Amino acid sequence: MEKEKKKLKIKIFDKVFILVVEDEIIGKEAANYVDKMMRELHKEMPTESFQQIALLCALNISYELFDIKKNEFNNIDKIKEKIDQIKLLFSAENDNPSI
Repeated sequence: MEKEKKKLKIKIFDKVFILVVEDEIIGKEAANYVDKMMRELHKEMPTESFQQIALLCALNISYELFDIKKNEFNNIDKIKEKIDQIKLLFSAENDNPSI
């Protein structure tokens, strides 16, 4: 069953946007995160335009996402390796049961 989508009014970097969301809490948290990151970038580069700050913010968040995904895939590979090791141990134990 698809969740009902809601319009959420958010404010990012002193600009108001309407965001269509399924989960208002996640929408608000995402908006707060973007706003915080944009303000931090603006402190570092006060002469840059809104568009430049927004683009840099998007790139930073994209980088974070790709880094998380990469680490997640690495963790999945490590888990698969451990499962294979456990299977080998169980297989060896079943082949040579100690009584």
